[in-house]
Amino acid sequence: MAPAVSRFKPSFWLLLVLFLLVWAVSAACAVALGAIAVPPHELARVLLGGANPTDPALAGIATIVWQVRMPRVLLGGLCGLGLAVSGVAWQGVLRNPLADPYLIGASAGGALGAAAAILFGIGGNQPYAVPLLAFVGSLAAVAIVYRLAHQPGRGLAVDRLVLAGVAVSAFLSACLSLAMLARSESFTRLYFWLIGGFSGLGWSQLALLAPYVGLSLLGIAYFTPRLNLLQMGEETAHGLGVHVERDRRWVIALASLLTAAVVSVCGMVG
Repeated sequence: MAPAVSRFKPSFWLLLVLFLLVWAVSAACAVALGAIAVPPHELARVLLGGANPTDPALAGIATIVWQVRMPRVLLGGLCGLGLAVSGVAWQGVLRNPLADPYLIGASAGGALGAAAAILFGIGGNQPYAVPLLAFVGSLAAVAIVYRLAHQPGRGLAVDRLVLAGVAVSAFLSACLSLAMLARSESFTRLYFWLIGGFSGLGWSQLALLAPYVGLSLLGIAYFTPRLNLLQMGEETAHGLGVHVERDRRWVIALASLLTAAVVSVCGMVG
């Protein structure tokens, strides 16, 4: 028996449209404001004219808007969307409203992977070295936590998952502190990465992040009805056709992939 697909109420679509309008207004303000303010009428002309406007007077403004501000604004929205959906997925899996994407060591693993690239020069000076090692570190940390929380014959224990996540995060944070002490001369660069942000990022990072976020969002959306049924209890969900262990494993993998992708590109921005 397949779980029933939930239908969204009209109020949901009304709120969705409202939030999208709020985001569009805030994004326009973020693009217009800065060290060089862009008046609304010029911003409209640049957005409608594309990255290469025919008016030479708008060439400089178009460069600022399309090459500097626009990719960072879109990255900010994409990262916020990814972390929000990942948090909802974790709350659904753990049945705990306080759960968050960094609960099981994804951020600590990503930080340690980035530290290996920055402090010890792993990957050389290649621009993809830090995001790649951060991504690998995040997924490796999640894999370790999942293995520790898995009980033979009983499957995944949610309480052990949380405890294992806290323990692995603490251990990886200690390793990060030790690495920073060993290579204090590179501390500044790593510090700014740990803070997180979008400085220096552009269209290439957006293109790198978008496929991971898009696929993860589609996957989590597919499992949303099952997560709703899981809130009623594992036995009830199983009786309604939910394969609890398998679906929980898939949601954990998708939420972890989503968090790891965001952390690898934007640092520990959460």
